[in-house]
Amino acid sequence: MKVDVPFNVYDFLGYILPGLLATWAAQVLIGDVLRLPFPLRFGADATETSFFIVVAFVVGHLLQGIAEFAEPLVLKRKVETVDGWKRLFPSQQFRRESDEHFSAEFKSAFEERASRLFGLPAGAPEAFDLAYTYIVLNTNARHTEAFNAIYGLHRGLIVASLLAAAVYLAQTVDSVSVHPDGDVARQSAIIASLLAASVPLAFTRARRFSVRFADSVYRSFVASASAGSTREGQPEGQ
Repeated sequence: MKVDVPFNVYDFLGYILPGLLATWAAQVLIGDVLRLPFPLRFGADATETSFFIVVAFVVGHLLQGIAEFAEPLVLKRKVETVDGWKRLFPSQQFRRESDEHFSAEFKSAFEERASRLFGLPAGAPEAFDLAYTYIVLNTNARHTEAFNAIYGLHRGLIVASLLAAAVYLAQTVDSVSVHPDGDVARQSAIIASLLAASVPLAFTRARRFSVRFADSVYRSFVASASAGSTREGQPEGQ
């Protein structure tokens, strides 16, 4: 029996790339700092490299699981509501009456189409997720999925970079005090500094692409639902 296993851009950007960084850091920690045998070596041969990538894919899932706990800090922005100050995701913020990202007419069009297609009342929180599912199933939503994948990449890199920076910091300490090696100490200190400096950048980029993703979902849904409504109203043969 043939089983199709879909592999998309999110799998590569969101799981494999952050997973590669974390797995590489684990290799440095176990093999170079702790001086223990590490079962994998990236680039040793095709088979071992392939297995290294598979492990990185699994590690990437673990990283994203950890990153989900920090997601409210990355995405949610503090806004004033009738019930006081609250932290909202971009997808929630864009639908608020006082938010100016979309016009009132656009928000009304979204609510109308969501109500017509999904049978939901205006303002239902499930509408955004259903709209995303709708455009994935019914349109060529490559740009929307690309925004989501790039967001996932940066979200995973926040965790992977922090872990890798800690590993290279440990290697710096080891190369200074336990197994003195000036060259390794300098190299690992530089790498640790660059990794630590990349975290705020990944944080900023994750927030930016989360906004682009939410914006793309709303625009694509309104456009595709409008096109679908137009086709339904046309006589046969037109």
